[in-house]
Amino acid sequence: MMEETESDSEPSIDWDSLTFSFTETDRMYIATCKQGEEWEPGVMQDFQNLSLSPAAGVINYGQGLFEGMKARRAEDGRVLLFRPELNARRAQDGCKRLGMPVVPEEMFLDAVHLVVQENLRWLPPTGRGELYIRPLVFGSGSILGVAPAPEYTFLVYVCLLYTSPSPRDRQKSRMPSSA
Repeated sequence: MMEETESDSEPSIDWDSLTFSFTETDRMYIATCKQGEEWEPGVMQDFQNLSLSPAAGVINYGQGLFEGMKARRAEDGRVLLFRPELNARRAQDGCKRLGMPVVPEEMFLDAVHLVVQENLRWLPPTGRGELYIRPLVFGSGSILGVAPAPEYTFLVYVCLLYTSPSPRDRQKSRMPSSA
């Protein structure tokens, strides 16, 4: 659960027309780590394109991973995340398997919370959608040859998602109404 703070004006979104597609939001988190060193403190910045060398490890050798989770608004207005610590641990396991520096769980969770907090104006009303949270870890340094990348990037951004009806709600919609 997260505390909600005042956000800027609501975006003009037709909440009932959301799909699983990309919608640019306001802010993202980014941190870097040189091979063999610790992760630098991350920063929040406006959502923007990345600049990568064509020789980046992720482009040439697929050295990267992503996680996916959702933030939703509860009936009482609280912002809920479902077990983000499990996503952090899965990302850590993936980093180990891919020979990338492990993102500490606290850093991962702090980044997720910060990104959601700074994009709250994009969080749909209860039952009308969710924020999809996409943490990424990838070899961003240039490397030619099968070896660890010289630098890695940890990034978290969010976009909007529709909320599909629950099986119970789908069943209700098929029930004949009694007139």
